[in-house]
Amino acid sequence: GLSLLKDCLCFVTSDRTDELTNIPLLLLKSGQVVPFGQQKVYLVNESLSKVLHNLDKLILSNVLFTDLGKLFNQLARSKINKLIVANAQIVCNSLLPESIETWTHTHVNPVQWTPNRNNHPSAEWLLNVWTYITNNEVIDSVATLPLVVSEGPENVTNEGTYSLYRLDTGNLFF
Repeated sequence: GLSLLKDCLCFVTSDRTDELTNIPLLLLKSGQVVPFGQQKVYLVNESLSKVLHNLDKLILSNVLFTDLGKLFNQLARSKINKLIVANAQIVCNSLLPESIETWTHTHVNPVQWTPNRNNHPSAEWLLNVWTYITNNEVIDSVATLPLVVSEGPENVTNEGTYSLYRLDTGNLFF
């Protein structure tokens, strides 16, 4: 199945890449195959996909991206097929807020977080998010997101319930 999908992708893109609309060859991280141009599909590496909890229906499968990354980056540059390389701006302004909203469903501060339960991301997720923020120097871009846990991210386990605070509230320390 996957090998055939890769072969088909290579074949149909060997001549032209501007006529892919409606050809179902995009394998998403969710396992669903969607046509080119039907929806925005984001190209992210494996470590970034760990930051974007519950967005598997928007992210290209890492299996495809790992093997055919050069091809997909070329297709994304053409801007024809709704393929988007997820840079730090897109992640912080769009994808990360959308990811958080899938499990918070609210804009209250603080947000109650039960790691690895109730469709919430695991405790490891918060560490991955902060690693991404630090490596990309985008702390100002995430100030309105509930990403600060009073216990410190290294003390979070998948068994507890935690309050996540926004950076811009000013009441982080009690």
